[in-house]
This record gives sequence, C-alpha cells and structure tokens, in this order.
Amino acid sequence: MASDRAIRPVGRRTALRLGGAGALAGGAALAAGAGGVAAAPDQQLDGIWRSVFTRAQPAPNTVLNQRILTCMADGTALLGGPPVNPDAGRLIFRDIGYGEWLRTGDQQFAVSVVLTTYSEDGGALFETTVVLDVSLNAALDSLSGTYASTDRDFDGAVRGTRAGTVTAERMRLSA
Repeated sequence: MASDRAIRPVGRRTALRLGGAGALAGGAALAAGAGGVAAAPDQQLDGIWRSVFTRAQPAPNTVLNQRILTCMADGTALLGGPPVNPDAGRLIFRDIGYGEWLRTGDQQFAVSVVLTTYSEDGGALFETTVVLDVSLNAALDSLSGTYASTDRDFDGAVRGTRAGTVTAERMRLSA
C-alpha cells in the first residue's frame, strides 16, 4: 500500500533529477508570465522538503501521504509524490502540483498548489487544490501546520474535501 511506505533516503542522482525538473518547471512558469512572489533573503522556505500529510477529515480514515514539496526562491512551489490506492484494487496517479508560496508572518508561510489526478489508464479524473498554512522552526529545518484540499471536476463541481496536518523536514543534499 503506497500510504504505508517508509520514507527512504534520496540519493544524490535522484535529488539532482528532481531539482533539475523543478528548475525547468519553475523557469517555464516564469517564462509564461506566471511569476512568483519575490522572496526576501530571510524567507528561508526555499528548498526541498520531505513532507507527511496526515488526514484528519473526513474521519475516521486517517491516511498518511508522503510527498516532496519544493519551494524555489522566486515563490514557485511544486508538490509531487507516489501513486495512491484510495480503495482496494484501484490505483490513481497525481501529476506534479504547481503553485506558489509566500511569507505571511514571522516564520509563517502559505503554500498553494493545483494538481490533476489520473486513472490507471491515464484518463484525467479531477483537479485538486492543496493549501498549506505552515510554520518554520527556529533551526530552519522543519515545518509544521495544517492543510486543506478540495477535489473538483473539470466543470468546477466539488467532489470532496480533506483537511489535516502536515509536517516536513528540509532535505540536505551531500556534495
């Protein structure tokens, strides 16, 4: 089950591939005019974060969801992760969520991304907006806070919502 997998260390090559893909996506978004929130030198959210989302609502199905959050200095945010198995026998895939982050206070941040969920055969199922409200610890190496997500059909109709907590550790890459 994808939700029960332990977080494994990321090798240097994998991290470089992830960083390269993130840089290309961020550059493409800026070139397209999406722009980002200009980062002040003390914002410190930019980096790669190993994240765990714990769903609290709808209860009683508490689900752990491990994902990688990448925040770039220009305010671009990317959220990616493994396929998920929401019910027995069905596997769904999510693309990389694209969005932005911004500083909302002293070591306080908001992150918002939009991603699409696909069936096993590649058909687009629905779109999800994920919004995080997180705090950065004093050592600048972990985040904690809440998240809320909304699934919508492509015509805008709400399919469902979820909410819970999120924690993250900054990934440090060795040279």
